[in-house]
Amino acid sequence: ETPGISMESRMLTTAMLTAINDLRRKKQSVFFIATNRLRAFDSAITRPGRFDMQLFVGTPNLNSRVIQFEKQLAKGVVIDD
Repeated sequence: ETPGISMESRMLTTAMLTAINDLRRKKQSVFFIATNRLRAFDSAITRPGRFDMQLFVGTPNLNSRVIQFEKQLAKGVVIDD
């Protein structure tokens, strides 16, 4: 048993691995799995060989955030609270 992993997390891991394996058999699948807490994932999901590629995308720096903000402003997007 993995320390710190709840029963819900183990059930999710089992369901996720089953779904991934079913889709991989069809050989027409692309998976995008995103998280802010990679260390919280069960090692069964992140083990080597599970996915062909893992891409780390770090948090944007201040300049990147300013560019994203300016793009949203240019679109005229308004967020109501």
